[in-house]
Amino acid sequence: MIFNKYLILVTACFFLLFTACTGLRQEDNPAERVFKIRNLNQLATLEADIVKVLSASDDATWFKLGSRKSLFSCEAKIKAGIDLSKLKEADIRIENNNITMSIPSAEVFILKINPGAIKEVYTDVGILRSDFSTAEKELIFQMGQKKVEESIPELGILKQAEQNAVVFLTAYLKAAGFKQIQILTQPY
Repeated sequence: MIFNKYLILVTACFFLLFTACTGLRQEDNPAERVFKIRNLNQLATLEADIVKVLSASDDATWFKLGSRKSLFSCEAKIKAGIDLSKLKEADIRIENNNITMSIPSAEVFILKINPGAIKEVYTDVGILRSDFSTAEKELIFQMGQKKVEESIPELGILKQAEQNAVVFLTAYLKAAGFKQIQILTQPY
């Protein structure tokens, strides 16, 4: 959680430095200043490392004697945020120094499972059985990626990425000179 706060702070500093170097002038149209954020495209506001435990078993059947059981540890890296290139003019309303912005829903930009980070934690193979083959392990790893993808909503990763984006955009819009800022998010 502390890492996420530092990530937001570093991202905000980078963005403010980026906008300072783009030559924004006070006489620029406020709408033009706001639409310059679309050039950032994917604003990653959350990075998470998660670990999933995968289990595989192949119990004895009438034609196989013995069983095979195995547990794997799978580490995944997830980056999520808001795709600012999806902002449309209709999503932004500006009146004097007040702004209302409707941002797109958060999405996962990167979901990476490093094959070297997949470890076999436990194995129990019957005396008359062979270990899981490489092809079988590949199927288990594919199942692991699917389980990681399915767990993203329950972990609240997208919701947190969206909240971080609201904090970042509020700071940016304040720096751009807006007094009242309202950022609307899409319902899940």
